[in-house]
Amino acid sequence: MKNKVYRLLLIVFIISLSVFIIGCSSGKKSETMSSEEVNTQEDDVDAESDDVITLKLWAFSWTAAALSDMARDYQAKHPGIKIEVLSLTWEEMSEKLLLAINSGINIPDIAIMDPHFLGTLINIKGLHSIENDVDPAFRKKFIDAAWNVYNYQGHQYGVPIDIDFNVMFYRYDIVSKAIAKAGLKSFPKTWDEFIKVGEIIATDEEFKFEDGSHPYLISIEKGGVYAWEQTFLAPSGGHVFSADYTKPAFHEPNSVASVLFMRELLEKEIATVWNPEHGDIIPELKSGRILIHSAGPWWRQDLCQSVGANQVGKYRIANNPVAKPGNPMNVLGGSCVSITKACKYKKEALDFIKSLYTPKNIQAYYHAVGSPPPVRSFYKNPAVFLPPRKSDNADEYNFYHFFGKQKVMTLLYAAIQKSEPMQLILDNRIEDEVLIEALDVTLDENIDSSEVPKILFRYARKAKELLSEFTEHEYLPYFVRRNDEGER
Repeated sequence: MKNKVYRLLLIVFIISLSVFIIGCSSGKKSETMSSEEVNTQEDDVDAESDDVITLKLWAFSWTAAALSDMARDYQAKHPGIKIEVLSLTWEEMSEKLLLAINSGINIPDIAIMDPHFLGTLINIKGLHSIENDVDPAFRKKFIDAAWNVYNYQGHQYGVPIDIDFNVMFYRYDIVSKAIAKAGLKSFPKTWDEFIKVGEIIATDEEFKFEDGSHPYLISIEKGGVYAWEQTFLAPSGGHVFSADYTKPAFHEPNSVASVLFMRELLEKEIATVWNPEHGDIIPELKSGRILIHSAGPWWRQDLCQSVGANQVGKYRIANNPVAKPGNPMNVLGGSCVSITKACKYKKEALDFIKSLYTPKNIQAYYHAVGSPPPVRSFYKNPAVFLPPRKSDNADEYNFYHFFGKQKVMTLLYAAIQKSEPMQLILDNRIEDEVLIEALDVTLDENIDSSEVPKILFRYARKAKELLSEFTEHEYLPYFVRRNDEGER
């Protein structure tokens, strides 16, 4: 009886909290939202008309402006449709979507989703699956690995709108010298080659600073589950879960090898742990203290703006080295466009989503986010999507085609072709309470490497328990607790 009462009180609390948050959001948007709600309504559309269908679209702050332009274009061709775009930060999106769906209040019709919180929303049955609504011709537009990120047990819960995966941004002017000394003709393609280059950086007199220290070849992000999945786990041949999501797999041999490889890099002082809370890593790259930073393709915008156009030539991008030839280079994440189960106009919502994939809109979205598009035609005929070589805007041309003197799309497409879909996190406690802690513990210099398999096995058992116990009702009190403790 107590449990039933407690659960009822928790549900009431969530509904009350959502009403409070919604009230605050509407009255004080500049503080609670990353930007104000974007008005996409045409002047000649009567908002009160019964003939007008309103679709609410929640978008990430860095995509809202581009999506608003697309919404206006769509409305001009479909006068019976009104699309309201709301701009949210990543944190706001992940929390407000869950709160809205759980409470049944202020649920958007369409939302831009991230794989790391999409799984939880699927698990609480908050999203509409579209596999029966999408025609084969539309499906064929997309790269398989990108499309399949959002497929769970045969159901499709989103249409990919960009692809994200980590590549290695490195100081070409320094690392190229170590590559030559290692007898290699190009950036390391295997872990063994990477270690060889790293040992030269860490020991060779040519790379020593005046204070006697040496640069670190690469940084390893503290608690960086996403970075681990992309940069080390996928290239090891390992996975977070089994293919059917019924059990964890991060304790299996290939996955263990990814952690042991990171430990080897740290023990040989080839790598250092970097805590993002300590600030921006770009100054470390500029100084040459750290020579490689692993990040998504979009990060080249940040790096170019920080170092300046005259210094970009010092940097290059490389794909991840792998444990063994033939292993995936990466896992593909990014974001997708999803329809919520609460949406009353699912057919109209899907029609708008399909309109986002014209050459003009693909180019605009790519320019807004910097992550590669998920459509096949982009790579088969980039001239349709990209500014021409004689573009009046040299910066725009360079952004699309080059990083420094590299042909960016050639390199990125090679990685996409050799990558797998990112696995969904079906209960974010597995990330928050298991994976982050497991990485911190196993990378602790005070434990012996021989203990790593046992430690990962213990955390895998905890993850298995969470997978087996997860239900909609189990999740509600956890969500309240996280907010009550101020963890987010």
